[in-house]
Amino acid sequence: PEAIISIIGARSDLFHKREVLFKEGQNFVKSENLEFFECSAKPGENVKEIFEQLTLRILEKKENFNQKWGYYYFFKQLKVKGWDWMTYKKKTLAILH
Repeated sequence: PEAIISIIGARSDLFHKREVLFKEGQNFVKSENLEFFECSAKPGENVKEIFEQLTLRILEKKENFNQKWGYYYFFKQLKVKGWDWMTYKKKTLAILH
């Protein structure tokens, strides 16, 4: 399986010290077929969302891979202390001969 590669611009709250314009970042990742996120850990801006998106991408790739080998995953979201946690259970597909 191919790796999931994302470009993450940190410290987005320090826009006055920005060395790469947002549009430049978007153009680069688009040309390279990557994902682009910006975040700022200090105020907690977009950090949780980035991890959720990357986790979903990883699970989708794993699901697609396992479907080829006779498995599938189903997911349900749980809310725990204000966070969305994703859980899954592995089920074996019935293979018809």
